Amino acid sequence: MAHVTVVCIRYQWLALEARMAEDPRTLGDLFYAQCQELEDIAFGWVVDQILAAFAASLKDDLDLTEAQIDSLFAGFLKRIPEHLRDRIMRTASIEPSKAS
Repeated sequence: MAHVTVVCIRYQWLALEARMAEDPRTLGDLFYAQCQELEDIAFGWVVDQILAAFAASLKDDLDLTEAQIDSLFAGFLKRIPEHLRDRIMRTASIEPSKAS
């Protein structure tokens, strides 16, 4: 049992060493900068999809005008934490005039 355990640990150590030698994440900050950009794109896309679906529901189900929907979105953005609001404003396609 001890021999099998030692062999498994050594195999995991060798696999880790192989990954560290071949993994593109070891090329410095380039990998992390690319991942951050991809995260922002994904976040922006998700926010756009959610807000578009919500706006369509408000318009269809409640017969709200565009001005009323814009007012609701502005109130929504005022109530969420600032760090989330900034990220939404940076990545989503909401016009700044609608958020103020």
